[in-house]
Amino acid sequence: MDEEQLSRYYRIARWIAEDIAETILPEEKDKLEQWLQQDPLHPQIYSHIAKRLKNGEEPKSYRYTPSVKADWKKVETQLDRRQDRKKRSMFYYRCAAVAVLLVGVGFALFQLKTRTSAVIGTTLTEQTSIQAGSSKAVLTLASGEKVVLEETTTNSIQVDGTIIEKKVGGLAYQQTEENAGAQQEVFNVISIPYGGEYKLTLADGTRVWMNSASELKYPVKFIGDKRMVYIKGEAYFEVAGNPEKPFIVKTSHNMEVKVLGTHFNISAYDEEATIATTLAEGKVTVSNGISTVDLIPDQQAVFEKASKNITCREVDASQYIAWKDGKFIFEDESLENIMERISRWYNVQVFFKGNAIRQLRFSGDLEKYDDFSTVIRMLEKVSRIRVQIKDKAVFIEET
Repeated sequence: MDEEQLSRYYRIARWIAEDIAETILPEEKDKLEQWLQQDPLHPQIYSHIAKRLKNGEEPKSYRYTPSVKADWKKVETQLDRRQDRKKRSMFYYRCAAVAVLLVGVGFALFQLKTRTSAVIGTTLTEQTSIQAGSSKAVLTLASGEKVVLEETTTNSIQVDGTIIEKKVGGLAYQQTEENAGAQQEVFNVISIPYGGEYKLTLADGTRVWMNSASELKYPVKFIGDKRMVYIKGEAYFEVAGNPEKPFIVKTSHNMEVKVLGTHFNISAYDEEATIATTLAEGKVTVSNGISTVDLIPDQQAVFEKASKNITCREVDASQYIAWKDGKFIFEDESLENIMERISRWYNVQVFFKGNAIRQLRFSGDLEKYDDFSTVIRMLEKVSRIRVQIKDKAVFIEET
């Protein structure tokens, strides 16, 4: 998106925010009316923003992160200084935060247009039948037996003194009297393929959301003075509190996250250069045997595999856990990283024609369960890229 387009979107964002907050000047009201009449989709965009505000959504819902703050500052400098500060109420702030994000960075504007347009790009739509991922996983029992969970019709498995109940999109472990006195841990492994996700509740009540291309090894019953699990890929944990038994998540490179009871996300894919732990609630300790970092909510520990260094930074945790709630959220992220996440979910292979295109940067959000063609069209609309699809291969080039 060039500077002229971006400036235009900022102006539209400002008009919408001021109109909803009833601080718009007459001449700007006229310009907004002209914009609303230019395209049948424009009133829908306006209504979409107004509806979200009417529902009482707070600015945090729109990830008021540093780059969004910068976007807002660009709009704020254009505001007429004769508006008194009282009129710039929290409601006005909400209007501005919503409008700037939805219009200023471009994604959601085209998201709505893509969804409502009758012509979505017939060539791409006809060529691809790529669907969003779904709940699927393979459970490997201690005996080595593998259970394909989306195919099995059995809702309950009793094995190793444990009842494993299959629920909608997940598993739950319950102890039996037979396993009450067990002295040795017995492990299961749940593997999530590309294009999959799954939830499970461990024997201690800890809930885990598993992302695509991930694997978790865990005991059917925790024994001893700690609760240890092993992760490859990405998972979000809501750990059941137990001061007597710390919960420890181990990854590759001797990394571990130690908690008593808290909510956090960990991304530890083998092919990625970093391991990131993001805290949403409570407190965790991140360690690699050399360095240790304590996190509080809205902080992230990033372990660089090459240097073995751990750094801590302030983040909006909701951005990093949105995947479990049906969204992809990107904040000034490279196209390469975005497509890596998308490719796992849609189970496709991505090829870039040239290296420079990999570093194009985007902010915005995508609905996780949208058809793949919708996602691609949104990326094409707000950037200078062209996407071609053949079977499960996605080719991206600059236009």
